Amino acid sequence: MPELGYPALVTGAWTALMEPKATPKDVVARLNAAVNEALQQPSMIETFTRLGAQARGGGPRSARRCDQGRHRKMGADRCGAGLQED
Repeated sequence: MPELGYPALVTGAWTALMEPKATPKDVVARLNAAVNEALQQPSMIETFTRLGAQARGGGPRSARRCDQGRHRKMGADRCGAGLQED
């Protein structure tokens, strides 16, 4: 939005899969591997590109870092959505 005169307004979308806190680590690892593999498929890359998006993949640690960064930028109340962290 800086190009429209709003330098402090940051926009974007971020999506992640979340699992219950008690999910076994091996299940999280298998799900993570399957999702990352799917994101590398040509049809997925084409779909994301057509939508103007970029699928980066990653894992629980990178998702946590991204979420924490957005949390600091957006505020603890997640823009009034009432979402809470475990």
